Amino acid sequence: MKTHRIDVKLCARFRAPLEHFLPTLHTWVAEGALGEIWVDVAPYLHVPNGPGLVAVAHHAMFALDQRDGIDGIRYQTRRPRDPDVPALDVEAQVAYGVERVLAATARLRARHGPEALDVDPRQWFVGVPDRLLAPPDEVAWAEARAAVERAMARATGATAVRCTPDRDARRGVRFAVALEGGVRPDLLVPEDRDLQHGPTPV
Repeated sequence: MKTHRIDVKLCARFRAPLEHFLPTLHTWVAEGALGEIWVDVAPYLHVPNGPGLVAVAHHAMFALDQRDGIDGIRYQTRRPRDPDVPALDVEAQVAYGVERVLAATARLRARHGPEALDVDPRQWFVGVPDRLLAPPDEVAWAEARAAVERAMARATGATAVRCTPDRDARRGVRFAVALEGGVRPDLLVPEDRDLQHGPTPV
């Protein structure tokens, strides 16, 4: 299964109002943080259980997301990074998305501290919102599940990955992901996660 569309969210708890993080996202845009080509920052603070704060880059969006009433750091691709390679294996894309989320989370926590942003590195949501897979059949669900399990283990060091399907047809293929055992202790360390190298094909 190949796609350029992935949606990765690391569950968290925002212990400070979202306005508290807004200047940091504007700084990312000004400084070209995380190796991204930034476009703008869009606050949706007036929307209950909504997108929250969205930092828009050329190829993807990062968000301090509150959809479904669940706080989290979210990464969603917008377009292929390399126009000559419009799609990569889901496993490669998801592993890359996890790295992007971890890079953003590490930066936010380094700036604001865990007292403002509490993270559970074992709880995620991972989706493949690709219209070519909609509506997904059972083969697509099975292929995506296997790819997500491999990607999460590869990116986090987890020795067990449990994927629970979200069968809401509006979301395409999406899983609630729980990591068990062996998760790397350095996941939220800022070093070596800042630059963007793109997904590595598998």
